[in-house]
Amino acid sequence: LSILTDEVIDGKYSEADFRGCVVGMVASKILGTALSFLIFIPAAYAVVFVARII
Repeated sequence: LSILTDEVIDGKYSEADFRGCVVGMVASKILGTALSFLIFIPAAYAVVFVARII
């Protein structure tokens, strides 16, 4: 991101490209967090299930 910031300042890329990159990074962070809940919550239940058996 810092390299892209420098390139926007130098005029190699537009501000619209920079904003699109930032929006994409934020969206991927939010999506990744949401998907991690879909993985870790069932995994936690599996750990509890195994712990009860032991």
